Amino acid sequence: MKNFLSTLKTFHPSSGIWTFITLFVLFFQTTSVCAQKVFSVEYSNQADVKVFVVPYQNQADLCVFKVQYENQTGRNDGNWFFTKYANQADKKIFFVNYENQADVKIFFVPYRNQAIDSTLFRHQPNLICEELLKV
Repeated sequence: MKNFLSTLKTFHPSSGIWTFITLFVLFFQTTSVCAQKVFSVEYSNQADVKVFVVPYQNQADLCVFKVQYENQTGRNDGNWFFTKYANQADKKIFFVNYENQADVKIFFVPYRNQAIDSTLFRHQPNLICEELLKV
């Protein structure tokens, strides 16, 4: 890390490296707008999205795979990481007891490559962000 910082200090502000760094930072800020980090809240009024877990995959609006590590999440890929604290999450969700109370019906899939294989989002995966952000 020290070598990297000392290398950066040698570049003049008008050099192309600063433009590259700026674009690099902006790229990563925009790609994490709809990351799949969620926190499960205790009360429905604290949630951004109310979720119901359906027993069968064909009933789901969204198929989700729970990943073990935060860096395994992607953008709109159905891989969810459940954070320990609410301030670490992009969205707070509440699991409801009845299907008619839910904003989104999900099904937890056993394999990562099955995430988002749902009828509603199959042809329009960008709707996932819109659905989670609309509330």
